[in-house]
Amino acid sequence: GGKRYHQLMRTWKSLLFNIVFAGNILLLFFLLTEYLLVFPVWLQVAGRMHPLFLHFPIAMVVLVVAMEILSGKERSPYSDGFLLLTSLTTVASALMGFILSKEEGYDPGAVAWHKWSGSLLSLLLLGWYSARNSIRAKKPALFGASFLALAVLLVTGHQGASLTHGEDFLFAPAKKEVEKPAVALEDALVFDHVIKPILDAKCNNCHNERK
Repeated sequence: GGKRYHQLMRTWKSLLFNIVFAGNILLLFFLLTEYLLVFPVWLQVAGRMHPLFLHFPIAMVVLVVAMEILSGKERSPYSDGFLLLTSLTTVASALMGFILSKEEGYDPGAVAWHKWSGSLLSLLLLGWYSARNSIRAKKPALFGASFLALAVLLVTGHQGASLTHGEDFLFAPAKKEVEKPAVALEDALVFDHVIKPILDAKCNNCHNERK
């Protein structure tokens, strides 16, 4: 029973690794030929699932780093599988995000940063899984891989938040809000003093010059 279980797990890991590897090759192909690509409608629907799906790899990358650093010599038998699943969700999210990036309405510079950093994270996790035993054998390599994964995740997440909610979304609560002088009702301009403040407060975070 135990032998059959281990054989089954090896088969599943091999299958998932092949899917992840193929997904990263496809991602590289997309990046190198992006100006020639036109996606059908059903794939555009898959691309729009990117904002729903991206939270899985974010949480899983953080958990992978914690598991890898804290495990020590007594490593969990599920460590390899979890690292592989993290790589799988990351490449899936990157592919969805790439499809979504082909739609109009996004700032090209911000999209490029987000797209390339997300792709880098996917390739980094594939490399981490492929060289996991060598990386685990040396603490500097493990800490280096962990730091690099978290740094790229932070850059990717920040760029994504800026695209969706505006450039100052992350630090906006910490910034001191400049109070505008009150305007008497008889001197107020309908757009400047009544409508624009509402747009600034409720709309511009998502609907701005970048989106």
